[in-house]
Amino acid sequence: MKFRLPTLPSQGECVSVPMGLDERGLPVDGLVVRTSKGELRAYINVCKHIPIPIDSGSGEYLTADGSHLFCGTHGAIYRLEDGKCTEGPCRGEHLDPVRLEEDEDVTWLVWPERK
Repeated sequence: MKFRLPTLPSQGECVSVPMGLDERGLPVDGLVVRTSKGELRAYINVCKHIPIPIDSGSGEYLTADGSHLFCGTHGAIYRLEDGKCTEGPCRGEHLDPVRLEEDEDVTWLVWPERK
């Protein structure tokens, strides 16, 4: 399934994209960030410590300086480049990546079909 990215994030910004429902019927969002090297990366908005959105509905996804994704509930800090948790209760684990695809002037999040 493809989900259109409404706008491209600048460095230090995060764009959330609704991606439908997961296998349990819960809403799923993709998070799109721009790394310090200017590359786009996308991840599922679910903390690896306890499976809840990293923003807990606040819309705040990044550390104050915009350099990392941040779980406000558990304090987990994830690198933008690869989604690896570098601090917090799930240190060493990675956020689930979402593939990005560009088609002319449109960027899409591509999430595998669910059965």
